[in-house]
Amino acid sequence: VLEDGLVLLSVSSNGVDFVVSDVEFEVAARAEVLRVSPSVGSVKGGTLLTVEGSRFGGNMTCVLDGMRAVSAEVISPRVALCRTESRREPMRLSLRAGYEGEPESSVGGASVVFEYIEEASVAAVKPSRGPVGGGTVVSV
Repeated sequence: VLEDGLVLLSVSSNGVDFVVSDVEFEVAARAEVLRVSPSVGSVKGGTLLTVEGSRFGGNMTCVLDGMRAVSAEVISPRVALCRTESRREPMRLSLRAGYEGEPESSVGGASVVFEYIEEASVAAVKPSRGPVGGGTVVSV
């Protein structure tokens, strides 16, 4: 088990003899998502999510059910912002933190649920007018 930090990569063609390179690789504890706000958004996409958790880093992505990583703006090690992409239909997905270049299928750690919903629309309003003083009960 490695500790967080930079390590130099070693390569081998036979599994016995290793050559240490000058290429650095960053080892980091997995980021975890504890909370997302809002927890629902339109299937049209564009919902700005405030993601709260731990160990967020500079190249973090938001991964929804192992599909399509969405770039994140890391505000602090505990807060990041992600904007949702569009979906064809309403669905509930698990939101996790990943890193750019990491295969979405290997992303683990704690997750929360984000739900895509159809956008609300108004078909009719009754009555269509009321007094300036207010108090009219309106059915939508």
